[in-house]
Amino acid sequence: MSAESISLAGVKIAVIGGDRRQLAVINALRKMQAQLRYYALPSSWPELAGLEQAENLIQAVSNAHIILLPINGTDPEGLVRTVEDIPAPAFTRDILEIIPDGALLAIGSLRPLMRSWVETLGIQTLEYGETDEIAVLNSIPTAEGALQVAMEELPITIHGCSCYVLGFGRCGITLARMLHALNAKTTVFARRPAQLVRAQAMGLDTGLLTELPGRIGSARLIYNTIPAMVLPEKLLVRTEPGVLIVDIASAPGGVDFSAAARLGRKALLSLGLPGKVAPETAGDILASALPGLIMDALASR
Repeated sequence: MSAESISLAGVKIAVIGGDRRQLAVINALRKMQAQLRYYALPSSWPELAGLEQAENLIQAVSNAHIILLPINGTDPEGLVRTVEDIPAPAFTRDILEIIPDGALLAIGSLRPLMRSWVETLGIQTLEYGETDEIAVLNSIPTAEGALQVAMEELPITIHGCSCYVLGFGRCGITLARMLHALNAKTTVFARRPAQLVRAQAMGLDTGLLTELPGRIGSARLIYNTIPAMVLPEKLLVRTEPGVLIVDIASAPGGVDFSAAARLGRKALLSLGLPGKVAPETAGDILASALPGLIMDALASR
């Protein structure tokens, strides 16, 4: 469903928190005649001129048909992600309980605590960050940002560098492809043989994750895309001292960062890269897909 064909006239949408990516989404929703209210975004942003600003979180969600939280969602305790100078509102169970019956809660992804709350309360949710329409395209600025991190941190070129990519999902595929195009010595490690066959078809070296302990010492740059503990201390101790580890998996990532610090290994948890390195592109990705996803979610009820 194209954005141009969607009308949201009369639909009350509360946009809560986030960063400049939200501006493209807000602009798209305005064009579709949605009734917008925002909270925990800087009122100084000129793009928000003319929109209603809620005084508090309770007012923001009251009478809303759709509550839109950012793609990077909340922290584990329910604090909504915001830009640095805006206090993070707490999306607690008490707040969820006042969401109007039949309202849709749209968020990038739910943390376990909030998931338990919304399931108990029977709130319809849309985890839009997990959809292919957004996640596949979002892997492009994520991968470019991950390359930027390595270029800033390493004293060597990506060209010719021994690079390991752990995981071969959406971000892993895009990142490995970009590394390969830069002539890095790229090896993909994954759990499933089918993923490795796909990587081999792209001209990449491969290995099962079970093989990583015996091969990790050859890597100068390691990217992790797996949201599980895949680099514990017993593996980190086998890495070369000059290794750079960039973890782009969902928080808390898949690296024992405390052990890495003790061992003198540089390990970085690099989250929210699209919003940091390419907010305009990342916002356009959201704006092009999110209205249609919302309409599909409403129609499926």
